[in-house]
Amino acid sequence: INNNISLINQWGFELEQISPTQIRIRSIPSRLVYAETLALVNDLLKSLMDKETKSNIAEILAKHVNDSGMELNEEATLQLISEIANSENRESSHWKKLEPSLLATLLEK
Repeated sequence: INNNISLINQWGFELEQISPTQIRIRSIPSRLVYAETLALVNDLLKSLMDKETKSNIAEILAKHVNDSGMELNEEATLQLISEIANSENRESSHWKKLEPSLLATLLEK
């Protein structure tokens, strides 16, 4: 995690390495609020370890928007992939940190 922390943060994730085999998930991008959090973070970390391109990682993360069964048409999917891939400037993007209470509720499910 520490080697990629700036990229992870840039995409709207806040992760903390708490031991060699454990991480704490502090926040995820709000567009992915209904994603299966553990699967989402696992895919993110695996993609980084596999040295996937930023574009490929964006596509992998965008697939998680449907974890809750939401309908997402092709246009919305492409927009989401674009937002993830171009999220260097988080100030102008639609990504926000989750409130800790909402994150705790999601993790309890």
